[in-house]
Amino acid sequence: MVPLTLCRSLTGSILWQGLGRAVETCVAAHRDCLRDPSPSGTLPEATGLVSGRPQNDSEPVGRRAERKKAAHALVHEPLAQGHSRRAIARHLGWGLNTVPRCTNAAGWQDTFRENRPRPSRLEPYKPYLDRRFAEGCTSVTHLHSDLVADNAPVTYQMVRSHIATLRGVPRSPAPVWASPIAS
Repeated sequence: MVPLTLCRSLTGSILWQGLGRAVETCVAAHRDCLRDPSPSGTLPEATGLVSGRPQNDSEPVGRRAERKKAAHALVHEPLAQGHSRRAIARHLGWGLNTVPRCTNAAGWQDTFRENRPRPSRLEPYKPYLDRRFAEGCTSVTHLHSDLVADNAPVTYQMVRSHIATLRGVPRSPAPVWASPIAS
C-alpha cells in the first residue's frame, strides 16, 4: 500500500511536469519574439506620421503597416551591405519566400497583398437553391441531400446558412432569458 503523502507528492510532481511541458511549448512557439531581430537592436523608426495621420492618405496605417515598414527596412539594410537573400532569411529566422517578397518590392507599401474574398463552394449552386426555395422547397435537409446526390462539394451548414439568408431569419438568434421571479 502506498502512503498518502507519497501519493500527494507524486501528484504534485506530475502537475509540475505538465506545467513545465506547457511552459516549454509556449516558449518554443514564441522564441522568435525573444530574439533581437535587427543587428542594431532597434526597429527602424516610423516615418511619415504627422500629428497621428499619414502624410499620404493612400498609405496604409496601423500595426500591420508598421510591421511591414520594419520588415522592409530589416531586409534592405543587409541587402545593401551585399548579403544574400538566403543569409538574410537565415539571420532573421524567416522563410525563403518572405525575404524576396520584401526585396522585390520597391517600397514597403508594395508588400501589401489585396485580400480578395474567395468564392464559396456553394456559389455555383446558389441559383439552384434560390429557384427551389422560390418553388416552395424550404427543407434544408432535402435541398442538401439533392446537392449531395449530384456530387456537390457542399456541407449541410453551407446550405442551412444560405437558406437562412433567403428566409430573412438571423443565423444565430439571441437567447431569450426568463425574467427573475419576484418573491
